[in-house]
Amino acid sequence: MKFKVVMMQKNEELLLPVWIAYFSHLFGPENLYVFDNGSTLPAVIDQLKHAEVKGVNVFWN
Repeated sequence: MKFKVVMMQKNEELLLPVWIAYFSHLFGPENLYVFDNGSTLPAVIDQLKHAEVKGVNVFWN
C-alpha cells in the first residue's frame, strides 16, 4: 500500500519542522509533499530547503 502525505503551508515556523519529523518517521520523507503558499520568513524558507535535501517534495509558490 502506498501513502502520500500532503501539507499546504505559509510561514508555519513552529508547525513545519514537527510535521516533517513526525510524518517522515511514519511514511518516509519521499512520501511527503509540502506546498508552500509564499512563505516570507527566512527560518521557514531554510526549513523547507533542508527538508528538500532530506527528500521531501517541496513545491514553491
